[in-house]
Amino acid sequence: MTESTLIVRMSKSAGIYNKNNTYEIRLNNGDFMPMNYQNNRMEFRLPNGKHTVTIKNEVTTHETEFELRYEKTKVLTINPSVTYKLFMGFMIGMALCSSCISLFIAKKVMPTLLMIPFIPLLFVKKKNFAPSFMVTEK
Repeated sequence: MTESTLIVRMSKSAGIYNKNNTYEIRLNNGDFMPMNYQNNRMEFRLPNGKHTVTIKNEVTTHETEFELRYEKTKVLTINPSVTYKLFMGFMIGMALCSSCISLFIAKKVMPTLLMIPFIPLLFVKKKNFAPSFMVTEK
């Protein structure tokens, strides 16, 4: 019986913002195998046929069913999404910069003018960032 190859890897575009991400890979309801920034690629030799891969982290669980054909290679790529903490850090930084710029241009303190850049922060909800990653296959 011939075998095919399954490669599970993290996206190269994950970058330094996602170094703390850890995933657990489960192949055909077996044991969980950890994946992180250091070991960002796993390769499995599997018999031809249907298989199931479950990838999970602390927020999201994604299950993919696929079929391996004769000596073919299937690549599953984990693409992390923008996290709530990263987005909030970026928005707070933008609000602080715009407040400083308006403070230096106006050259006087107007509390209402300084608070305007912080208004969009009221509309950001943590539940909008629920799927923390997506899995694409090649």
